[in-house]
Amino acid sequence: MNRAFEPVDRPLGQLVAVLGLLVAGMLYIRVYDAVPAMSLWWHLLILAGILPTVTVALLSPVLPLQLLRALWITIPALGYLTTLLTFFAYEGGEAGTFVALQWWMCMSYASFLAVWLRPGPAIGVAATAGLLPGISAVLGLGYLPAGAGRFVLVQMGFFVFASIFAAMRAEMIRYHEAQQIAKAEQIASAFAAARARADAWFVRFVHDHVLATLAAAIRFTGPPPQEVSASARRTLQMLQDPGVPGGSSSPDLSPMELAHRLSAQLDTMLWHLVLTPAAGFEEIPADAARALEDASAEAVRNSLRHAGDPVPRRFTAQLSARRVSILIEDDGAGFDMAASFAQRLGIRASIVQRMREVDGGSATVTSSPGRGTTVRLEWRRP
Repeated sequence: MNRAFEPVDRPLGQLVAVLGLLVAGMLYIRVYDAVPAMSLWWHLLILAGILPTVTVALLSPVLPLQLLRALWITIPALGYLTTLLTFFAYEGGEAGTFVALQWWMCMSYASFLAVWLRPGPAIGVAATAGLLPGISAVLGLGYLPAGAGRFVLVQMGFFVFASIFAAMRAEMIRYHEAQQIAKAEQIASAFAAARARADAWFVRFVHDHVLATLAAAIRFTGPPPQEVSASARRTLQMLQDPGVPGGSSSPDLSPMELAHRLSAQLDTMLWHLVLTPAAGFEEIPADAARALEDASAEAVRNSLRHAGDPVPRRFTAQLSARRVSILIEDDGAGFDMAASFAQRLGIRASIVQRMREVDGGSATVTSSPGRGTTVRLEWRRP
């Protein structure tokens, strides 16, 4: 018996049932008057085979699989039994060229075999069942009429339908399995990407907030200054915010709101600040606004740590819902980009990578010893 493959077998069995009913309808509606007299019990046996076919055609999506498999077996079994009993129920005259219309239904029975039998046995049973009209005639009449004899050859050819539906089933299974593999790979890829984003966020968070707070705190003896305490409180608050890693809890921001957040991180710092937010109701997506805010904050911290003091520092931003451009400059010590970029986690991960992870985001850093540093953050709505 075939291994059940529910996602394929349900629709395939339903298709075979629908096609079988169409064949039965065309035969009995068009040539009903030509049907010779047959015993009532034979017609009832045909009806007993049609009822489960109707059930499969209408209810395949909801019936339990075990019940469906029982129906897939019952339908051809009743059909072949009816074929075998044809001449026991025959009440006409000389059989001669008589061909029972029900024999044509064996196309459907052969197709059902492919749903629950392996291809080889299904084809073998369908071909062997082609002998049933002849066997019925010999057993029921004692001889083989010409019509039944010719139809034996026709019905033996119905194994083609078993072959077609067996091949169709195999192809549907391969297609379904390919879909499942692709879906599993997509899920695995999405999980790996999410894990990579979470890892990158954690590295940036530790660098930008935890280590920055500790580095500031160890410079002082006694109670820490108010700014260091506030930074520590902000870090603890971010650790307790479950929405931080994915940024999903952050709202979209208008250009004015983002400008306010950018200026807030510079309130206590000696910067020449120029912010030009555009008016309007359209907002900057949350992930882009968060990346711009965090990347600029890291650039500001880097300048304060490494540029020296006092040096001129400039923070310029043009903000709209379609494009944001931020320029962070200092005239400080600078550094050798070629020699230091790989070792500078703050620049590589917290600024450049952070902006590249946002659709439409980019970041460039230029610096040289003794000539200061320039960080440019750009975002364009995709």
